[in-house]
Amino acid sequence: MNYISSNKFSDVSVAIRTQLPLERSTITAYNILVYMLKTKTELFKTKQALISNLNEVYGMKLACGLSSYGADLILTTRIQYIRSDWIEEEDYIHKVKEITDQVLFHSVLDEASFEEAKYLYRNKLTRILDDPDGLAIYTCLTTLNTNHEISIPIQGSLDDLDQLTLQDIQNVYSAYLKADKHIFVCGCLDEEMKTYLERMDSSSKLNSTRSLLPILDYQEEIIEKNISQSSIALVYATSTDILSEDYYKMFVMNSLLGQSPTSLLFEEVREKHSLCYSISSYLIQFDGALIITLGTNKENIEKAIDLINQQIQRIIDLDFDPELLNTAKKDCIDSLIVAQDYPFSQIDQRFMDVLLSRDTDRDKKIKNIQKVSLEDVSAAAKKLKKISSVIVKEVE
Repeated sequence: MNYISSNKFSDVSVAIRTQLPLERSTITAYNILVYMLKTKTELFKTKQALISNLNEVYGMKLACGLSSYGADLILTTRIQYIRSDWIEEEDYIHKVKEITDQVLFHSVLDEASFEEAKYLYRNKLTRILDDPDGLAIYTCLTTLNTNHEISIPIQGSLDDLDQLTLQDIQNVYSAYLKADKHIFVCGCLDEEMKTYLERMDSSSKLNSTRSLLPILDYQEEIIEKNISQSSIALVYATSTDILSEDYYKMFVMNSLLGQSPTSLLFEEVREKHSLCYSISSYLIQFDGALIITLGTNKENIEKAIDLINQQIQRIIDLDFDPELLNTAKKDCIDSLIVAQDYPFSQIDQRFMDVLLSRDTDRDKKIKNIQKVSLEDVSAAAKKLKKISSVIVKEVE
């Protein structure tokens, strides 16, 4: 068990992670399963009974969700509860364990819960695809001409929903139950809960399965919708693995380009030229990809994209104030430091380190960031290859 002992927080935060293969054939079923895990259990026969018992356990929160890391799908159950030495109720930890165990291992998957989960899922995914920003990113990744796992939508697919049966959900639930559980904790853990979690925790090693996004022939798609502004998503291959010696160079370069509040994209495209309402870049670290998103009016689309290209070239040519690099590095370092104020941020960082079998020493990571030079960010920018763009364009 990965235990980050800390007296800093009034809560104990626990992430129970299950590593599964990220596959197009099962991703929609797993999305439905996430809804059904908290619907009803063997002990709590209805959703109302489960919610009622959860509410009676003072300060306890429970959530289930999916995330992807390269070719790995991670189903995470997060629980938070008040540390036991702050609670006078003698059976408080027993109740926390009972609800946790029921949701983790004793969910009841029946036809009524299945239909409700499909209804909720359809509404959620429809909202994502109705949002221009969500549609642009979703389309940009899912339509890539590649079998790479980055093209598998973590949200699942509406096209697959109507084909699903309750048996499909039961099949993925069976796979989930059989898979190893890896426990990550942050806070002040009492002995009773520690024993319970250690018994559940697998001794098997987490391993990362991933490959770099290949450099594909560039493709572009324009989708017209009756919306108030256009949304654009651009995908670049970085050719940089997260464990590569060049990773921190790409990490800092992304901050300089569009991740930080003082980035070139923000200052040039938004502030100086007033071409967009929002613009940013971020890395999909396990897949070797960089995404740029922005919202703008349709008459500004070409000019905004041209300015984006110019900012990447400016980094290559080192045509910017060198002090901006120091600011970008400071923002990267601050993100590591600020994470210490949030228990689940600490857990997420520890999980990535364990998954990648890399050093968990924060000071070493900070030193790697500090070592990045002007020449390093130039070299990182040179590696960017634009492979896809989607424009969700407003009509008259």
